[in-house]
Amino acid sequence: MVGRGGLQRTELDGALAVELPWTIDSAHWGQGLATEAASGALEWARSLDLSEVVALIMAGNAASRRVAEKIGLRRDGETQHAGLPHLVYKRSLGR
Repeated sequence: MVGRGGLQRTELDGALAVELPWTIDSAHWGQGLATEAASGALEWARSLDLSEVVALIMAGNAASRRVAEKIGLRRDGETQHAGLPHLVYKRSLGR
């Protein structure tokens, strides 16, 4: 297995949100696989007529921040997730 991506429900500041999570095994970094997974999940979210998606990214994870920005998510604050500080990236899907 190289990695994973998709859509998942998560809690963001006390409200339910749809998250685009992705992770790629370090042996496969730099091949565009995270961007491909995140982009595919974003298209899937659109097909489900979702209004917004989020990505929760640890501040030090520059590669994931770049992936989020490549697929059109923009930084929208910070939050605690799984007991750790995360940056919040969001994108409206314009229903």
